[in-house]
Amino acid sequence: MKPVVGANGFASTGTVPGPCARRVFALAFALSTALLLHPGLARSIDVSVVGELTREATLAPGGRVEGTIRIQNRGANSAEVRLYQTDYRFRADGASLYETPGGNPRSNARWIAFTPQHLTIPAQDAASVSYVIEVPAADTLSGTYWSMLMVEPEPGDGSGQPSGVNPAVNVGIRTVFRQAVQMVTNIGAGGTRDLRVLDSRVYCSGKKRLLRWDVENTGQVWIRPAVWAEVYGEDGGSHGKFDAGRGRLYPGCSVRFEFDLSALSLGRYTALVIADGGDDQVYGARYGLDLDVDCSGPIAAKPE
Repeated sequence: MKPVVGANGFASTGTVPGPCARRVFALAFALSTALLLHPGLARSIDVSVVGELTREATLAPGGRVEGTIRIQNRGANSAEVRLYQTDYRFRADGASLYETPGGNPRSNARWIAFTPQHLTIPAQDAASVSYVIEVPAADTLSGTYWSMLMVEPEPGDGSGQPSGVNPAVNVGIRTVFRQAVQMVTNIGAGGTRDLRVLDSRVYCSGKKRLLRWDVENTGQVWIRPAVWAEVYGEDGGSHGKFDAGRGRLYPGCSVRFEFDLSALSLGRYTALVIADGGDDQVYGARYGLDLDVDCSGPIAAKPE
């Protein structure tokens, strides 16, 4: 693979054929959990965080910042809400890891204090949670640190059973949605920035022909690159630009980008894959693509 001009280059680790699992990468998200409940008595819980689900601050060692998170209850009943922290990592294979706060070397969970940890929000009303981030006064800190503040409505009266229900009856399903607020702290403007290719291949998914590109952030700073592929034929003529969107990448995490090449005819092509993280953070790789007739299994994307 030949690196393309940019602030930082990266090297491909080659390809190892295997199954594909599509990952939709979005860290502003809601998680759902199925719980047992009496049938027909589940109440509508409509609790959500007001505004952005990412709270980012740039601080120096020893720095401090305060803020608030507004939580709204749009439901017809009062809502009990608990708040708690987790660490968070993710991988290109689709794995999402919610771990003990403070365990990740790049966790800022122990720098954060928030209050209250439990709220009762009346129907059609809102409440606020205050937080303080205090960075340790250590000159060894550099780059991006992060954790999650989870906002989770509690069932019924908080006892695990809805009010007025016989506790012996526990058949049915309730869905509880929890939201994760990303608490991100950047230490100054320093820190290394780099990407590493974990895997690249062409494969067919149903009637679509896709180029899969798995990359890992091996630097110290989070990035959110825009990723696309420019495809050229054997004669050097352009066959189009194929976008894969953006993916937020924390240090030590990886993500999967996919390019839909279904519009291309069978044949040999060259693909120039670009990841533009802004601020002169441009990465690239060039691949030779063999699109043959049989698309029943994976076909390796061959780095040049």
